[in-house]
Amino acid sequence: MPTFFRFLVVALWVVGSALVCAQDDKIDWARAEKLHKRAQAGEKLNAEDAAYYDKAKAARAAGKGQKGRGQVAPAQVDTSKLVPLTELGDGREAQCGGCGVLR
Repeated sequence: MPTFFRFLVVALWVVGSALVCAQDDKIDWARAEKLHKRAQAGEKLNAEDAAYYDKAKAARAAGKGQKGRGQVAPAQVDTSKLVPLTELGDGREAQCGGCGVLR
């Protein structure tokens, strides 16, 4: 039983420390964006803002950026070999919208 108790204590300690670290790493991306705009405009950031801005830049570089924004666009698809629907000419011109009814 003492081994199980030790394991339980260690497991709770690991989970607790992970939760504390996760809360410390949360970044207000709206604030980071405002700081980025100010820095890009040439405005001098104070020490606290500069530290927060650097932390946000490091998190974004590590892939922890804001979900849904700033993500890489999907690769371009080559459409040069596609035939326009109006030029298919497979005998379906008389049908309306795929319903199978002839006009």
